[in-house]
Amino acid sequence: MGVKLQELVVKKIVGYPELAGSIIAIDAPNIIMSLFSFTRKNPDGTNAELILDRTQRPISHLYGLFYRLNFYYSKKIFPIFCFDGRVSELKRIITKDQLNDFRFVQKWYKEALESGNKSVAREIALSKEYMWQNIILESKQLLGALGIPYVESPASAESQCASLVKQKIVHYSNSQDYDSLLFGCPLLIQNISKSLRRKVQGKWKYTKITPVRVNLNKMLKRLEINQFQLVDIGLLIGTDYFSGIKGLGPKKSLTLIKKHNQIKNQLPKII
Repeated sequence: MGVKLQELVVKKIVGYPELAGSIIAIDAPNIIMSLFSFTRKNPDGTNAELILDRTQRPISHLYGLFYRLNFYYSKKIFPIFCFDGRVSELKRIITKDQLNDFRFVQKWYKEALESGNKSVAREIALSKEYMWQNIILESKQLLGALGIPYVESPASAESQCASLVKQKIVHYSNSQDYDSLLFGCPLLIQNISKSLRRKVQGKWKYTKITPVRVNLNKMLKRLEINQFQLVDIGLLIGTDYFSGIKGLGPKKSLTLIKKHNQIKNQLPKII
């Protein structure tokens, strides 16, 4: 889901020559899911449907990931992919128990294949319960086969990316979300794409994009808040761990935090 901080974030356009030689921690679930819409081209140049293998499973994400990796290295960008680890109990309230759902449909999928029922197998393979865990598993297998480093995070991928940047193991975190800023990530890169376009969520439509960099310290200084206050703003807006307070957006939350300093012991006044 991601925290909706875009109205407050200060972005600076950055060119690929500037990123050459950089090691970047990739928020793998965020980036790989954006690659799932990767399609082959029809002879007339239009996009075809999702690419499927002979067992009717979508493999568009593998094609997309392979081309994205090729693009990274062509720009001398060296990626380290970070995957989610144990899901927080708070986050599970919002995301549900995806692992149990996957185990159930995985068994159902195998039974459909064994019985030769390809239409049912295709229906299951295209379900969100089946696809997501398989997308992650197959992406790890591809990265491993190609010798691309990836990290099994102890918790969320965003927090792992932020930690790697803070420890100066990598130069940037790459995600289309802003969660890593709440974890104190000093430098965030967005919109790394060969096509310079991104699919609009929920639609077969694309929007033009340009690579941008977010400097957390400069952003906090401009907003005249500290890191803890940024986290409080995130809680008011809503995160993957807390649904937020209805009616509060980024700008209103910023105004309230600057007025009350923090939400601790001030919640009745804020709401």
